[in-house]
Amino acid sequence: MHLLLLSGILVRESSETEEIIMREFRKLYITATLSLGVAFYVTGIAGVLFVSPSLTAIAAEPPTTVLILQHAERMDFTKTNEDPELTPEGKQRAQDLVHVLGNAGIVAVFSPKAKRMVQTVQPLAQSLKLPELTNYEQASLNTMLQQIASKYKGKVVLIVGAGAHMGSGGIHEIIKELGCNGPECAAKDAYDNLFVVTVYEPGKAIAAKLRYGKPVTPQP
Repeated sequence: MHLLLLSGILVRESSETEEIIMREFRKLYITATLSLGVAFYVTGIAGVLFVSPSLTAIAAEPPTTVLILQHAERMDFTKTNEDPELTPEGKQRAQDLVHVLGNAGIVAVFSPKAKRMVQTVQPLAQSLKLPELTNYEQASLNTMLQQIASKYKGKVVLIVGAGAHMGSGGIHEIIKELGCNGPECAAKDAYDNLFVVTVYEPGKAIAAKLRYGKPVTPQP
């Protein structure tokens, strides 16, 4: 048998280590797929990680990459306005998103019809020259998730949604429905959160939390 140095751990190369090795490659694949030069946040780890895109050749089948974020900063809800638009800060964050994800290979953008959602991703969709946003109902996530699994398998898509404070159908529920159950899937709401969820098998996924635009304090 041979010895392998994997993530600083010396292990014996055998069939028993295959799953360990694949887990490590899947983690590295997240940034290899996107090539995002931004801070990489994983459970208990913060830093900048750059990985060669050549790692994409390791996977037998390309995983599906789902980018998920909360809408940007919005105006307050009022009795006369139950569909508020983004604030000036929110509109700037939407422009920041164009810079961060403009070269991520996104082929579809999913959004509810609410103004704050649409305005968060519309500049990016227009920059990518996508024909239109794909609307989804927060009360019926399965329809969207099935569409991603069938139509966009092995590709990169973006989903904008509500935070956990809005109840069911928010972005953290979407992340868990995709198959990620780690602590990084339950991060507190923050307008600058950007989750990268890599679905490598149906119902099995890993996630990384990135930050983009102007830093904000996580919402309680």
